[in-house]
Amino acid sequence: MDVFSAGDTAWVLICTILVLLMSIPAVAFFYGALCKRKNVLNTIFLTFIAFSIISVIWVIFGYQFAFGTDINGLIGSLSNFFLQGIGLDELSGTIPTLLFVMFQCAFAGLTCAIISGALVGRMKTKAWIAFTILWVCIVYVPIAHWVWGGGWLMQMGALDFAGGAVVHINSGISALAVALVLGRRKNISIPHNLGYAVLGAALLVFSPAMLIYALALKSFQTIKVTKEDVTLPILAAKWIVDAINDEFGIKGVIEIGLAIAKVMMLLPVVTAIGTIASVVQQIASLNIPTEFDKDGKATAFQRM
Repeated sequence: MDVFSAGDTAWVLICTILVLLMSIPAVAFFYGALCKRKNVLNTIFLTFIAFSIISVIWVIFGYQFAFGTDINGLIGSLSNFFLQGIGLDELSGTIPTLLFVMFQCAFAGLTCAIISGALVGRMKTKAWIAFTILWVCIVYVPIAHWVWGGGWLMQMGALDFAGGAVVHINSGISALAVALVLGRRKNISIPHNLGYAVLGAALLVFSPAMLIYALALKSFQTIKVTKEDVTLPILAAKWIVDAINDEFGIKGVIEIGLAIAKVMMLLPVVTAIGTIASVVQQIASLNIPTEFDKDGKATAFQRM
């Protein structure tokens, strides 16, 4: 029988706020700083649009399909349309179910917001609205069910501690696929405000670090060690591959260190293995978009 825990509830509330912080303002600031000055508000607005639309969809049927009773490992059943039947006192584990709904909604909005960076200068706002609706229904909800909601990947033992598959891989591959379909930007943008970019990068580093710490207290040392031991080798790899390192490269290096920290919390591997894997990931993230002739510093594929 599930028993309510005030401590767990407080932690998940904090985690929900941190996930929201990663999108608004972190992603909004970071992507907004990388585009032309005249496109700043539009770029930031893409994040708000994504969150607004996904929040409505998530309440109507998104949560139910993602975390409802499993149907053949593919999708959940629509048992609580518009969250009907979920009371204020109903629990998911040791926290209120409605809080869990809000927590997962924040992840869904964040994932879509990450994709927006690859579409700046390639897609109009009306098209982005249509894309957001279709993407969350066709892509995000099924994958969230597969990994987190009891679907076929979860049944096979797949573990996703902090969104590495559902959020980062999902958004990165989605962004690259859309960029391939839409083609190159007509006008390559020059970052107009490096200060805002660094601010957004700092929030993107702080929020997941604290999120992981909130989800598992033992992870703090993992994050600390991983960032110290993995950042320098990745930085060296970036210098070799890119020849030039800038503010955006530093941000990517730290984020990859955090990504490896997520894996190290699940697997008993040494830091050396994480370093090798992170270097391979860094080389791939720098070269794959280039090989496909896809431009832009704001590509979401490098966040995968």
